[in-house]
Amino acid sequence: LFFSFDAEYRSAVERASRADVSLIASRLGREKMRAVEERLGVAALRNFLESYVDEAYRSNVARVLPALEAERLRASEALQATQIELEQLSPRRLRRTADTVADDFCKALASAVAGAVSAPPEAYGENLADERVSAGAFLTLRDDDDDENLSMKKEQRRNNKATKHLAGGFRL
Repeated sequence: LFFSFDAEYRSAVERASRADVSLIASRLGREKMRAVEERLGVAALRNFLESYVDEAYRSNVARVLPALEAERLRASEALQATQIELEQLSPRRLRRTADTVADDFCKALASAVAGAVSAPPEAYGENLADERVSAGAFLTLRDDDDDENLSMKKEQRRNNKATKHLAGGFRL
């Protein structure tokens, strides 16, 4: 059953309620009907349900309040932690942190450029003596070295260097 308007629904409920009351009155009789008459009908049902819901609400308040209070405290603590974090994000503090990071980076870069980082020549290329030889710096020859032996060593080093470079040997 569908009703187009609320008024139609209300009138249908009233008719059904009157029919129920007359059915109960015919079965109980007039004398017993007066004892139960106040408990019959939609209005009585509504009053009963309102009092039942109110009673249930009041009995649950004692259980709900501590949970609400705990949630309020948790939310307050979270808000306070967020406010502390926001205060720490002040432009002055951020600038100071950025300056510290930039200074640390510049120091690390300077120490790397200055040669503070050890790089084994086997992995990264020539050592200082090999670099001087391949660059053609003046060297004093030892007695057992001759020009042919020296030029052969230079050629081997150049080949090794080219091979490592092609294979990606200069990794940092």
